[in-house]
Amino acid sequence: MTNPHYLTGSQIFSAGSRLTIEPGTLICTDGGFMLFHTGSRLTAIGTAAAPITFTPTNPASTWSGIQLGDVTSYVATPLADTSVLTNLVLARAAKGFGAVNGREQHVVLMDSVRIRQSYYAGATVLSPGSRMIRSIVDTVGTGGSVTFAVSVGRGTIQATTIRPGPTGA
Repeated sequence: MTNPHYLTGSQIFSAGSRLTIEPGTLICTDGGFMLFHTGSRLTAIGTAAAPITFTPTNPASTWSGIQLGDVTSYVATPLADTSVLTNLVLARAAKGFGAVNGREQHVVLMDSVRIRQSYYAGATVLSPGSRMIRSIVDTVGTGGSVTFAVSVGRGTIQATTIRPGPTGA
């Protein structure tokens, strides 16, 4: 595999789209976001030895994060979308969606995810069945304000460390 992979601008995935990211992948972004509309999925399964990393191309900059699912309400429809994020590092997400924004009708399963220096929001797990486990959220508001570290709608959070502070880790 050739690293890094450069994400230029924002990437929008329509219904039926599937994106799989392999262990050890380094994704450098120029500030854009990734939006997975209802009916699309992200599978990003790294390993402890080879995590998947999202970071800005310029280390002094930020990017706009990942949104999984459309902004809706908790309507009584079957939940058909499930994205899996395991052993990821998401660094310096700001503005827009925060690092990971799992919406009301999209199940997001996060395990061993590290969110570093999030300037807007760390993670959102709104859909029933969504969960964040064994993860770390370092929320840092330098240069902006942190709205929240983790927002839990109908999802769950377990065995996750949240460390707000001025320097991050």
